[in-house]
Amino acid sequence: MKITKKVLGLVMGMIMAVGVVGCSSKTNESSNSSSSGKTKIEEIKEKGKVIVGLSAEYPPYEFVTMKDGKDEIVGVDIEIAKEIAKDLGVELEITNMDFDGLIGALNADKIDMIISAMSPTEERKETTDFSDIYYASTNAIVVKEGFDGKIETKDDLKNYTVGVQRGSIQEQYVSGELGLTKVKSLVSVTDLSLDLQNSNADLVIVNDNVAKNLVTQFKGLKVLDTTVGAEVQEETAVGIKKTDKNKEFLDSINKTIKKLKDADQIAKYLEEATELAGKQQNQ
Repeated sequence: MKITKKVLGLVMGMIMAVGVVGCSSKTNESSNSSSSGKTKIEEIKEKGKVIVGLSAEYPPYEFVTMKDGKDEIVGVDIEIAKEIAKDLGVELEITNMDFDGLIGALNADKIDMIISAMSPTEERKETTDFSDIYYASTNAIVVKEGFDGKIETKDDLKNYTVGVQRGSIQEQYVSGELGLTKVKSLVSVTDLSLDLQNSNADLVIVNDNVAKNLVTQFKGLKVLDTTVGAEVQEETAVGIKKTDKNKEFLDSINKTIKKLKDADQIAKYLEEATELAGKQQNQ
């Protein structure tokens, strides 16, 4: 019996030792992941850059153009991002990805902020903090020039295959609010426009500024003369990770947005980007 007790005591001691090591390891991991308690703005200034995530297939907000023989991402959101970085005193780094992957990348700390014509919906607010609104617009419907259908009310949309960008407010509108079943969700508006040209969708619902660019870029398309969809106000804001560490960062972003709006600069960015997108499409 004495031997059994000694063995039992030895085993219990080993188990406790392993438990202490395990807890110590987890504590160290937690400590490392918290970046020593620094705020987000301190981390950004320390590394000397702020990383913006976006989906560069949404002219005039963000799109790719050719400059000096190289691809360059330009647009309204890029100019806003540049000003945010400038006011922080750091460089701007751009990460281009699919729209529906942006919030995941933000929460994984792969990017510092999202500026991609993103609307601060209630669902997104559960995991993401948003800046003040920097631009507001409505939606529009794009169809082929030969479209002879009738869309006078939201119910009329049920008769058609509706194309929307995956993860967008337009997708939430048609699938959630309207409960449509014939919905085609694709990663990019470029793919949606090609599907529309090839009659794989009957119509596409996008931001009204984007719609104007699409009909210039893709032959045989037009913006439908209807108020359906226009009742949805699409407000855009900068998204950052939801954490107490980001309060000062969000305050800085809001100061930049206010400065730009007070100077009517965002409207100028929109005008310049729309003109540039139009020139590129006509080349």
